[in-house]
Amino acid sequence: MGQPISKSYVTNQNSSSLSEQDIEITKTWVIPPQGCPIADHKFLDGQMVLVNEAFEIPNGEFTGCRAEGPALFGLPELDENCTCFLVVGVFKKGTAQQENKSDGSLD
Repeated sequence: MGQPISKSYVTNQNSSSLSEQDIEITKTWVIPPQGCPIADHKFLDGQMVLVNEAFEIPNGEFTGCRAEGPALFGLPELDENCTCFLVVGVFKKGTAQQENKSDGSLD
């Protein structure tokens, strides 16, 4: 697997067809094929938010807990041994919702 691309790298690249105002950057929570040992992370799998927003657990024991990404909740029960990762997306403004497979986290 390649090296992760940071937000700053993505936003600092020049594009001949889109300006920075024409794009939106998203992040999607992904549980790897081998799974994640943290049960409540199943509620985050596939959730897409704008890059400057936090993910929020919608159900389960930790309902309402928020984090910028995997292992960033600040709670050992939600962070330790997490195997989840993020996928960053760059979309033409207004089209990310069409790509979103979660239950409306970009609304």
